[in-house]
Amino acid sequence: MEVANNITEFTFLGLCQDPGMQLVFFTLFLLVYIVIMVGNLLILLIVFSVSWLHTPMYFFLSNLSFVDIAYSSATAPKMIADLISDKKTISYWGCATQMFTFHFFGCAEIFVLTVMAFDRYAAICQPLRYTTIMSARACVVLASLSWIGALGHSLVQTILTFQLPFCDAQIIDHYFCDVHPVLKLACADTTLVNMLVVANSGLISLGCFLILLASYTVILSSLRKRSAESRRKALSTCGSHFTVVTFFFVPCIFIYLRPSTTFPLDKAVSVFYTTITPMLNPLIYTLRNEDVKRAVKWLWSRKVSLREKQRNILIICTIRLDPHLTSPMYFLLANLAFLDIWYSSITAPKMLVDFFVERKKISFGGCIAQLFFLHFVGASEMFLLTVMAFDRYAAICHPLRYATIMNRRLCCILVALSWMGGFIHSIIQVALIVRLPFCGPNELDSYFCDITQVVRIACVNTFLEELVMIFSSGLISVVCFIALLMSYAFLLAVLRKHSGSGESTSRAMSTCYSHITIVVLMFGPSIYIYARPFDSFPLDKVVSVFHTVIFPLLNPIIYTMRNKEVKTAMRKLVNINFIFNKFTLKITWTCFVKSFLCQVKNLHATGQPEANLLRVPSPSGDTARKAEEMEIENSTVVKEFILLGLTQSRNIQFLVFVLIFIFYLIILPGNFLIILTIRSDPGLSAPLYFFLGNLAFLDASYSFIVAPRMLADFLSEKKVISYKGCITQLFFLHFLGGGEGLLLVVMAFDRYIAICRPLHYSTVMNPRACNTLLLALWFGGFVHSIIQVALILRLPFCGPNQLDNFFCDVPQVIKLACTDTFVVELLMVFNSGLLTLLCFLGLLSSYAVIFCRVRRSSSEGKNKALSTCTTHVIIILIMFGPAIFIYTRPFRALPVDKVVSFFHTVIFPLLNPVIYTLRNQEVKSAMRRLLRRHVLC
Repeated sequence: MEVANNITEFTFLGLCQDPGMQLVFFTLFLLVYIVIMVGNLLILLIVFSVSWLHTPMYFFLSNLSFVDIAYSSATAPKMIADLISDKKTISYWGCATQMFTFHFFGCAEIFVLTVMAFDRYAAICQPLRYTTIMSARACVVLASLSWIGALGHSLVQTILTFQLPFCDAQIIDHYFCDVHPVLKLACADTTLVNMLVVANSGLISLGCFLILLASYTVILSSLRKRSAESRRKALSTCGSHFTVVTFFFVPCIFIYLRPSTTFPLDKAVSVFYTTITPMLNPLIYTLRNEDVKRAVKWLWSRKVSLREKQRNILIICTIRLDPHLTSPMYFLLANLAFLDIWYSSITAPKMLVDFFVERKKISFGGCIAQLFFLHFVGASEMFLLTVMAFDRYAAICHPLRYATIMNRRLCCILVALSWMGGFIHSIIQVALIVRLPFCGPNELDSYFCDITQVVRIACVNTFLEELVMIFSSGLISVVCFIALLMSYAFLLAVLRKHSGSGESTSRAMSTCYSHITIVVLMFGPSIYIYARPFDSFPLDKVVSVFHTVIFPLLNPIIYTMRNKEVKTAMRKLVNINFIFNKFTLKITWTCFVKSFLCQVKNLHATGQPEANLLRVPSPSGDTARKAEEMEIENSTVVKEFILLGLTQSRNIQFLVFVLIFIFYLIILPGNFLIILTIRSDPGLSAPLYFFLGNLAFLDASYSFIVAPRMLADFLSEKKVISYKGCITQLFFLHFLGGGEGLLLVVMAFDRYIAICRPLHYSTVMNPRACNTLLLALWFGGFVHSIIQVALILRLPFCGPNQLDNFFCDVPQVIKLACTDTFVVELLMVFNSGLLTLLCFLGLLSSYAVIFCRVRRSSSEGKNKALSTCTTHVIIILIMFGPAIFIYTRPFRALPVDKVVSFFHTVIFPLLNPVIYTLRNQEVKSAMRRLLRRHVLC
């Protein structure tokens, strides 16, 4: 009997249906996928490049990294794309291909992990015979058997599944094609197939897991006879392997070693073994492995000579033909010149032709191609300018090591990464554009195709696309620009110390100024265009001319007119005896800024607040005031608020509940362990650790305000909080949060005195001063919180009473007030937002000063100071970034608000114990002493 198959495609229900959470997961999994790719590729590069890692263990580790890249790529790109897509479909054969590749690489990972356990067993239990047992031939045979076994497993799974008929049902309740969700759609009896699948997948997972447990048990029992040092090293290696094994096998056993029935946990568990585990591999094997960390440092400083291999027109030919222009700076300059030629050729020829034709049109394919190459080359140029800043840093700050640092290999890698980064950025932009429907009109108010104009003519709501594009283009531009400005500011500060060296200093400063000019003229227009909502302004076309036409013109002018070496080489090249005339390009920035501010002012003057759009015009004068007072007096007072929570999806709620519960279990013990360590160890009596103990206490208290309530709400049907409970939560949230912000400022001051005034440190930061500063910051947090609560209490709340958040905070509570809150919002933005922003800028400035002063210290002191300050800067960025986003803008709801709030209420308190224990040698040593004293004894 012939089996008919009517299905040509399947539809995924996806990870969740909530649009807000889809955006959250899109951002989260995109970052995770980038970590997976970069981390595993880094491991492959290290293992293949460093000779002392050419051992069996690292051979299998490189295989594991390659498997992780392919394994995650089987599901993650499709899942990430579906999170921002309305129609989540996959073709029949696409589903079969995804299932085959997923099980092929997944089973390969299982077998590779088993082989790695055998390798560790041979290394630890048979050390004298290790090189004989794990010979090169044996390693290749074991790796080949792993891949062959995975191929056989995957073929069986795919053939068993897709030989079944699929009649009408085509909706897969999952985010990728796996065996169990697809089998449910078959219109035939699947009992036998289910049994075979359990035998094939489930028993393989369980059998390998038991073998691994047995092997590591034998290894651990044999370690008792070894020395303390060898035992510690072996435990560290085995511990990292066992962590990967547990995170990978337990979810696999849960999914595949049972009948094909659906549980609410299935999607959440699948996320762990399809996405989380491939990310943990590079993190665990780099953070916990001393050999790999040492190899990274060695690879960074390898010595290889540089030889020029680039082509261009005048600048490229000059650099190519002149033997004096063979340094890395001119290699990068040649690449920049090539990018400028390409960048201007994308828009200028078409624009010139359009001046002479009546109908200025471009095909849809041509428009997408122009958009792709514009962003590909433009982003590559931005990254290349960042690389050139690093080159100048190495040349000026490390002149003796410059040839070693900027060797040929590193230069080629940095240029390749610039191109790769531009390609990824451009692919994201084009992917977001191509999926949009365009019904009409089809007029672009510009002279070339760019995302800001194309998005406007889509016949669908493009808010999410605009947000992602601003994140992709605008944030990249802003971050790179700020990083470049800070790097050149640092370089110029260093050059001031060498002002007496004459010609060399002038030469270095001349080079830096030419780079800065390029950076400002490149990034200024880009930030103006892409780092804002895609609304039309009269200046847009003028600014676009600057970054598409004027800027590529300035590169050859600046680098030839300001660089004596290039000018000399050009004279030799073209055999000309006259002197180049200097000229200066004066840009009317004052007029530009005034015009822009006028446009913004006019826009705000014509716009209306959201609240006014729904307000009925009321009488004026006393009648209006009396009517408003009567309305408030007669209104029903809200006694409780309903929290809508982080998400409404039951499946996602469980996943988030598990994650937050794990985070909270780390936050409380971690921060209290820091407090206990500092209190019990006499070596940690410095003011730094006094403030660190207080920071740990604030973190534990800060998370206690939000996390327990949020966890309880995940398990509750009705998420309600009383009015008084809401005000209390809001008070303590801002009290502790404000105190923590001020404490970070105090810690920055402490580091400044310790590094810049070391002889006065014990005098300035005496116990009395420390206690005074501590009381002052607690008092400051209290005053800040009292102002917030006082402004809230005077507002009437008539209804509705639903807070679109998982805790009570100022922006959400204010929206429910039944009166005009413009003045209150203004005061709160001034109280919270401006205070946060000023503290953040002050902290960045103080650490910039500290970093400049640290350069003069000895190598040991410099490393120690940099390690301490770096931990503080990381804490500051993660603390202040979300707070600035939430509180320094009008209180209007954005889809990312919950995600950002989640970061500064849950993630940030988690990072304090992690960063201060993993990056601080003194705290780690004190903790080891504490554990040996109270646990091991």
